[in-house]
Amino acid sequence: MYALLIIWTLFIFVATCTKEVNAFVQRGEIAFDFTTEPKWLDLFQVLPSNPAKIELIGHAFMFMVLTLLLFTVIQRIGVVLSLATFYGIATEIAQLFFNRGGVWYDFVADSVGVVVGLCIYLAVKRITQDSGEKGYGSIVNKRPIG
Repeated sequence: MYALLIIWTLFIFVATCTKEVNAFVQRGEIAFDFTTEPKWLDLFQVLPSNPAKIELIGHAFMFMVLTLLLFTVIQRIGVVLSLATFYGIATEIAQLFFNRGGVWYDFVADSVGVVVGLCIYLAVKRITQDSGEKGYGSIVNKRPIG
C-alpha cells in the first residue's frame, strides 16, 4: 500500500502542477512551466461566477482517494487529516511556482475530499467492527420491533 500511496501522491502533484490540465487528462501530456516569481495574490482570487465544476470535483476526488490510502497505512484520524490537509495546502502553493493558479477554493474542494474520505473510512470501520463483534450479517438481520 505504501507504493500505491506514493504513486497517488505523485499523481496529484503532476495533475495539479502540469502546465495544461486538459492535455494531461485527455492525452497524458506532462509539461511543467517553472517560475521563480510566483503570483502570491492568486491564492486570494475571488471564486469565479462559473467555476470549472469538473476541476473542483477532480480535486475532491483526488483528495478523497488520498485520504483513504493514508488510512490504509496510518489508522490515526488526526495524523491522516493533518497530512491530507497539509498536502492540499502544499499543492496549491506549489502551483504558484508552476505558473498555475493556486486558489483557496481549490483547497476547499481538496478539504471536501478529505472529509468524504474520512466519512467513508469511519463508515467502513463501523460496519466491519459491527460484523466482527456480532457475527456476519448482523447489520442486515435486525429483529423487527414489536
